[in-house]
Amino acid sequence: MATNDKSQLPDVKSGDEYVPCEGCFKSFRRFTLRKYICPFMDRVSDARGVLQASQVLIPDVHPIANLRLRNLVLSIIQRGEIRDVVKVDETLIAYGNDLIDFHTKDQDIHMVSHNLRTLADIYRRVKATCPEIHQFSDIFKDRARAHNLSIAMQEMTGKNEKTGTIVKGNNIRDYSALLAKFIKFYKLYLVEKHATSLISEFEIFKVVLEGKFKLLNRQARNCLVEKAKYQPPQKIPKVSDIQRLCTYIQERHDESFEILIKGFNYLAYKTLNETALLLILLFNRKRQGEISRLLKNDLAPHCIYRLNDNCAGDEYTKLDEKSRATIQQYVRLAITNKKGLKNVDVIMHESLLRSINLILSYRECQETGIKKENKYVFAKASNNKHIDKHYIAWDILREYTKVCGVAEPELLGGTELRKQLATMMFGMKLQEESLKYLVNFMGHEYEIHKAYYRQRIPIQELSILAPLLEMAQGLTSRSTVSHHNANIQNTTQDAANSQEIANAQESIHKESHLDASKDADASIGSNYKPDSSYID
Repeated sequence: MATNDKSQLPDVKSGDEYVPCEGCFKSFRRFTLRKYICPFMDRVSDARGVLQASQVLIPDVHPIANLRLRNLVLSIIQRGEIRDVVKVDETLIAYGNDLIDFHTKDQDIHMVSHNLRTLADIYRRVKATCPEIHQFSDIFKDRARAHNLSIAMQEMTGKNEKTGTIVKGNNIRDYSALLAKFIKFYKLYLVEKHATSLISEFEIFKVVLEGKFKLLNRQARNCLVEKAKYQPPQKIPKVSDIQRLCTYIQERHDESFEILIKGFNYLAYKTLNETALLLILLFNRKRQGEISRLLKNDLAPHCIYRLNDNCAGDEYTKLDEKSRATIQQYVRLAITNKKGLKNVDVIMHESLLRSINLILSYRECQETGIKKENKYVFAKASNNKHIDKHYIAWDILREYTKVCGVAEPELLGGTELRKQLATMMFGMKLQEESLKYLVNFMGHEYEIHKAYYRQRIPIQELSILAPLLEMAQGLTSRSTVSHHNANIQNTTQDAANSQEIANAQESIHKESHLDASKDADASIGSNYKPDSSYID
């Protein structure tokens, strides 16, 4: 049959070369679709959108894959041998359905994708030594394949055949934990399928594999112990570097705020998103994901807490006017923590709240490219209509530390900043109750705070322990040691109350002196004006 639309002709090479238009559902080649103007759509499809559309389609994916697994997980897995294994393996698809139904948050999508890719990589390596298997579940049908599975895990962690040591010890534990979860799922999967004949052999395989896991975990532990011998002492950021970084970010923030008050400018809008996000992160020392995923609902009027004479108690009324004025510059929000199990507080300056309101006021502007349904405050444009994208604080922080002129930019990471705060509070000799209050604010457990975040201070250990050891040998008297410890305590207290620390805390969120009512001679960018309902 003759036709003028050559894009409708079948492709003798591969059907994957064709993707449908989202508006009219006609089939086009990838390089043709990006130039096609659909009468049912407002814009021309770009190349990136075509690639994502073709990935979402995945015509040969296993039919039991649910819609969320297709749209959210399989669409972001990079094309290649690993993806070809995942999308046709019935057991992996069933496990992916179970994961995506249980993990409903946006940040869990990449975790589900990572787990499926890891299992597919294990299967690919086992198949290289056992070509008779055709899907991942075939590994568990023969107890002898537990040895092949163990070898595959050692290959993935970079085992040195000459020395017998493992290069990536942490990965062994991750792979063992992932396989243990999959084995638990697969047993229930066999019961649902009434495959009773396979359960007995699977139980024997499970016992054999547990013995392999013990050996692998022992090798991983030896690897980590050996690495710890050669690792340098943990370093934390200097207060001067943090102060310089905060000053640089604050200057960029103020410049972009002034531009956006006059009119929309895309670069200023992007910079204001980045700097506001970093200023909140640096002041609160939260996990970067918690701040990056700040929701618009978190800024509802009933979620913002301000201190004033009407809502505060007796402790507030006892403060002097200067202290009250300082406290009233900040507001408190409640957001969910890393696992979403409880709320943690976020404190921000009123100037930052005005910046966020300005960001939200431009959300309706089409030049931002952000869809209306995006639920995040620091939202980004996305070609995937199924995923709400947002700015990632860790990536932005890494870029800003390289250009702000600090001495050691590699130390200014999110975890390192949390360690710096925990260590500085330890040097200030906080009381137990105050320390637990700080731990709850940071959003982790008290034992984790002491064992992981709080770093040892060598100067304090030497100054305190050396005189005690001298006294034990009879080199000094007890009165001399007591006098020495008293001097150390006074020195530590003076350092904690020094102006340097006070200035560092104050510089993180200095009050912006911008005047929103200042006359603008000419608007910069487009003539789009912000929605005044967002701005105080």
